[in-house]
Amino acid sequence: MKNRKQYNGIPVDSLLAERTSGMGNCQKTNHRAACPGLGVAGNWCLALALITTPAMADETTVNILTAPFGTTVHAKYSGFAREVADSIPGVRVEALETPGWVYNSTEMARNEGIRSNTLAAISPGALFAASQGLRPWRGPTEVEGWKALWAYYVLTGYFVTMNPDIDETEKLVDSRIGLGRATQTHWSVFPRLFLENGYGLELSGVDNLGPSEAMRAMLDGVVDSAIVSDSFTYDFSARHAPSSMMELESSGRDYHYLTHASHAAIDALNESMGSSFLKMTIPAGSLPGLEQPMETYGDPAIIYAHEDFSEEVAYELVKFMMNNWESLQNHHSSWELTNPSTWVAGQTVETLHPGAVRAYREAGIEIPER
Repeated sequence: MKNRKQYNGIPVDSLLAERTSGMGNCQKTNHRAACPGLGVAGNWCLALALITTPAMADETTVNILTAPFGTTVHAKYSGFAREVADSIPGVRVEALETPGWVYNSTEMARNEGIRSNTLAAISPGALFAASQGLRPWRGPTEVEGWKALWAYYVLTGYFVTMNPDIDETEKLVDSRIGLGRATQTHWSVFPRLFLENGYGLELSGVDNLGPSEAMRAMLDGVVDSAIVSDSFTYDFSARHAPSSMMELESSGRDYHYLTHASHAAIDALNESMGSSFLKMTIPAGSLPGLEQPMETYGDPAIIYAHEDFSEEVAYELVKFMMNNWESLQNHHSSWELTNPSTWVAGQTVETLHPGAVRAYREAGIEIPER
C-alpha cells in the first residue's frame, strides 16, 4: 500500500498488528528489532506517538482505534475518514488498524497521550469483560473517563439446534454445545456467562471450536447446538448475518432457535457482576423461521471519545455521521446498521460525550438523563 506511515522503515500498522486480541484474524508479526531494548510495548508506544502527531499546526487529526485490516470495523471507518476529509474543514480522520478490542481497551485505560485526539471502537460488554479481567484480557483493565459518541450496530446472539428434543434453554445443560474460540467475547465468553451465571446451569459438554467450525460441527451431528453472534440495528429493521448463519440458512436443514439470554438471565448477570447488557427482543420474522419473539441481550458497538476530547470536534463528527450514514453505505454496507434508532442505544446524558449530547439535542433526538 502506498503512503503508509512508517517507523524505522516498518509500516506503523504492522507494528500495531504485532499482537492478536482473540477477536479477529490479525496475523502476528515481529518487529522488535526495530527498536532494540524497547520491546513490543515500546514499539507500539512509539508507533502511536508517531501517528498522533498532527500533520499541520492548523489541522486537527483524529485517530480511530478500530480492528485488524480487512475487518468490518476498519473498512467502515476508513470510508468514514475519507468522507470527513472532504466535509469538515480543519479535521482529518485516520482509521488505525489495531489487533482488536483488547488492545483498544488497554490504550484507553493506560495511554493518557491519546485522550485528546483519539476515538476508540469497542462495546460496553467488552469494557465490562476488560474490567473483570475475563479472557482474553490478562488481568483487570479499568477504562474510565471515556464517553460514547454513537453506536454503529448492536451485537446480540442466540443458539441454533436441529435437535427437536432441545426445545428450551435449560436442556442445553446435558448436550454438546459448539461455541466460538475461548477468547471470543460474543461467541464464547458471554454465552457461557449468561448460561452459567444468568441461568445457573452447570455445563458439561462445551466445545470451543470457532464460529464457522461450530456450525459445521452441528450440521455434521458432532455437537447438538451452535452459538451465533449476530448484528442488527437497535430497532431490528436491518441485519448483517454472520457467515456461519448464512451457511445454516442455505443448508435446507430444519433448525430452531434458543435464547441464551432471557431478560431474567440478563438481570441476574447485570446485578451479580455489574455488567450493563441491554434487554432486547428479536421480533418474529426478523430471523428466518423465527415464529415467536425471542428475548436476548444487546451490546452496542460504540465509538468512544475521552472527556478530554474536544467538545467542538466531537459535535462536528457526530453531526457528520447523522447527516451522512446513508451515503456512507457506498463505502461499506455495514453503515446500514448505523441507523437513527441505533445511535444512542442504551445511552444517557451521563454516558454520552458533551459534544454528542449537543448534536443529538439539536437534531431533536431525546436522550434519557440517566
